[in-house]
Amino acid sequence: MAVENVIYKIQTEGADQFKRDLEGAAKAQLELTKSVEDSTKATNEYNNAVNARKAQLASLDKESQAYKELENEIKAAEVAIGSLAKSGDSMRKQFVETKKQIEGVAFSLQELEKAGLKNTET
Repeated sequence: MAVENVIYKIQTEGADQFKRDLEGAAKAQLELTKSVEDSTKATNEYNNAVNARKAQLASLDKESQAYKELENEIKAAEVAIGSLAKSGDSMRKQFVETKKQIEGVAFSLQELEKAGLKNTET
């Protein structure tokens, strides 16, 4: 099925356009990889900051206003971290799907080469 889709795309749009599309997909995958890495790094930095604030919280009197304010700040930060983590999970899923698609196209191109259809436009 994938090979037929690749052959159809090459026949209707031309090999050059197909190659450009494939290069664009590879570039998008690299950008997505960087976004996932950036999201993971940001999540780790936020977690470290929250842990530092929790240590500070432990040193405060539980009845003080400073304790209550810091406790609310930590709760808000944990909600933000949860949202960021969900975003990162979504990007990771997109990355995996994009990678599978690119691998599928690469496999299809290898099959075309095996069939003697390398560099054909019809």
